Amino acid sequence: MKTVGINKFVLRQTQDGFAGTRVTVGELDRLVGLVQSQLAAHENVQSLTNSSGGVYGYIVVIDNEMLHDVEGYEGLNIRSSYIHEDDWDRPLVDSLVVEYETRREGELPFLTRYIDWKSSDLPVATHLHCVLYSREQLQSENEECSGADYDLIAVNAEMGMKGAPMTPVTMMRNHLGPDFGGNGNLLDAEKYKESVEFWSKHILVKKGE
Repeated sequence: MKTVGINKFVLRQTQDGFAGTRVTVGELDRLVGLVQSQLAAHENVQSLTNSSGGVYGYIVVIDNEMLHDVEGYEGLNIRSSYIHEDDWDRPLVDSLVVEYETRREGELPFLTRYIDWKSSDLPVATHLHCVLYSREQLQSENEECSGADYDLIAVNAEMGMKGAPMTPVTMMRNHLGPDFGGNGNLLDAEKYKESVEFWSKHILVKKGE
């Protein structure tokens, strides 16, 4: 069985002020076991391929609602990380933040936007998209790895089986390569346009107090 570990990169999602899906260390620990089992069974697993067709990782989709029926799991209280433009009322627009930020020390800042969400009524995600990178991919990007076959590098909370597309800025960063915090995948123009279409109507949420 291929092993799955927790990468340091995903731990930023446990920190206050993260724009996107927030998780706890305990939830990550529980997810790793579920992801490893589902990866072994190859259930709801999507391959991540580079521009030359090579597989460098996977997205494992966990049905959060089904966890209620699994012995030992009562579901994870992970909430949606973005909202649709139809839900933007005046107070939310007033909470819109556009700024340059870095994901971690040593990276160049990129433009980002989010809503500083003070409410507690974000819906609990129905599906969790768990992004795995192989040990070889992480090493090619000069990134630390846990030593497992695959590392969990991101958890994306979704309100359906199909996840949101990667943001345009992330696609650009990947195109620029490891020196700029990306994975070296060349930009796909059609996927970029799809991403722009989606993120023109949705926005990330940074959970406030």
